[in-house]
Amino acid sequence: MEVLACPYDKSVTVVVVYKEDEEYEAARPYFEDNLAFAALGIEPQSMVLDGEALKEDWFSEDHLLVIMAHELGHLKNNSCDETEADITGFKILSESGLSESAVSLYTTELQARYGTTFETLTSQNYNIKLPLSKKEEKE
Repeated sequence: MEVLACPYDKSVTVVVVYKEDEEYEAARPYFEDNLAFAALGIEPQSMVLDGEALKEDWFSEDHLLVIMAHELGHLKNNSCDETEADITGFKILSESGLSESAVSLYTTELQARYGTTFETLTSQNYNIKLPLSKKEEKE
């Protein structure tokens, strides 16, 4: 098991569990269809990542950034809603300036998942509880 810093929010704990860790068995059911999950309703705010996925040849730093942004979306909204997490996560990632290639990866994922763009997705009346960007604050 290892603990990583969340690049978007230093108050969030990122825990990576591997098969050899005793905690992996407890987390395994959550990894059936996902590479990570947000632990809602506990302090400190936490997300848990499947360390086995991180070992895969296809897995990149961009994948890690997208997953952490998505899980942080769950935490920020205190919600299990996947669409809200994607909208908030995409906004967090794109406003962070950490990686344009990760933004591109997330854009591709949103298109595959919803068959639409981020702009169209956000126009569907989701109540996102994220602070407004500097641009939106001025308007």
